[in-house]
Amino acid sequence: VFYCVIVIFLHALYNYGKHINPSWFPGTTSDIQCILLEGPRWVNPAPEQPKHKRRKVEPEGKETEPPALTVSKCVPAESAVVLTQSFLTAIRCWSILQYLRKELSRLSQHIRLDEWPWFQSFLIESLIYQDQHKEAIAKLFSAADAATDPTTKNKVNLQMASCFYSCGESSAACSKLLDVVCSLPENSVAASATPYHTPETLHRKPERKLVFACYERTEVLRFCMKTLITCFKEKVLMQFSRDDLALGHLIVMTQYDWPEEEPLFVKLLDVIKKQGNFCYGLFFNYLINADMLEEFMYITTANGGGVTLDLLPTSTTQVGRQRAVTRGVNKGAKEDLKLAMEKQMARCDDDLEHLLVHFVQQEREILEQQL
Repeated sequence: VFYCVIVIFLHALYNYGKHINPSWFPGTTSDIQCILLEGPRWVNPAPEQPKHKRRKVEPEGKETEPPALTVSKCVPAESAVVLTQSFLTAIRCWSILQYLRKELSRLSQHIRLDEWPWFQSFLIESLIYQDQHKEAIAKLFSAADAATDPTTKNKVNLQMASCFYSCGESSAACSKLLDVVCSLPENSVAASATPYHTPETLHRKPERKLVFACYERTEVLRFCMKTLITCFKEKVLMQFSRDDLALGHLIVMTQYDWPEEEPLFVKLLDVIKKQGNFCYGLFFNYLINADMLEEFMYITTANGGGVTLDLLPTSTTQVGRQRAVTRGVNKGAKEDLKLAMEKQMARCDDDLEHLLVHFVQQEREILEQQL
């Protein structure tokens, strides 16, 4: 039994490693690297389960339903199938091998299994897949200590962020994401309208969704921004105290995936309308979405809610900032704001990806303070 299982395991492990990081295997033509991530916003959320239905759970309290697993479209469809099947096969074989520890230990020492980088990667990603995030974090900390190149450090930080978020530790997750955005990979590939292959069909929609994301600039930034948006959304919409700075940061980030994030932006506008005023001095540094700019101008009108906006930076005009906080009574303040909005419209075609990366790099300290 042991030899049958170990042969299948090693074959699956080889195919998994070859697709995760081809550079581990000389002679491989592909240069696409993948990384397993679990994020809150990869696909549209599943509809809520009826209240009278209970999920089946294991004795430890974990769900028995396997997570949805998909692969970036940067990976060809045939390779995506091989990767997912090899990964899942390796997990099943590895669980069987735990009952044959004596034989496994002897062979592992002989072939130096622990020294294979694709085996160490498999151990971490199998823990993530099996919802054992705390164990995965422990291994990732060890990997971080041994990491010397920026690519490995970024991958470790991405998976740490994924695990921290799944454990409910949003602040720690965001800190790692900010590290990644400040050192994004330069390589990028053409983005697909639907960035992930369709996951394997399951009997019901699972709670957890994982993806083998391509390690390249666009997909890494997508994961970082989506998770940051989710963390800030939870803070802004679920807290009782007012925080215009966090609200402003979130509005800036919702530009990333427009118009998908438009419903969230509408909710944030409702928060501002209820407040009656909004102050965010970084507004004209980072907000360039034409639809958003028009909405902000509209809510200052009588029909839009008569909201007072204090958005002009101090450097624009010292007097203008003072009069902008008089709840819209001073017409000069409104004129200053209107002129600034018109000028801002000229930036609508600026590179949004570059702008948001610059936003994170420049405002990192206050972003971390917010969480």
